[in-house]
Amino acid sequence: MENSWKAIGIAVAAEKKIQARIYVSYVAGWLYGVMRWRNMKMVTK
Repeated sequence: MENSWKAIGIAVAAEKKIQARIYVSYVAGWLYGVMRWRNMKMVTK
């Protein structure tokens, strides 16, 4: 029983790590897009 709880804990931690990585890359990509968009607006003025 102890081992299965440990396995579940590891699986949950791995899932959280993956979700966090996806979230971070999503936010970073969004920020990058916003910065590029702002730079494009500056250039066209």
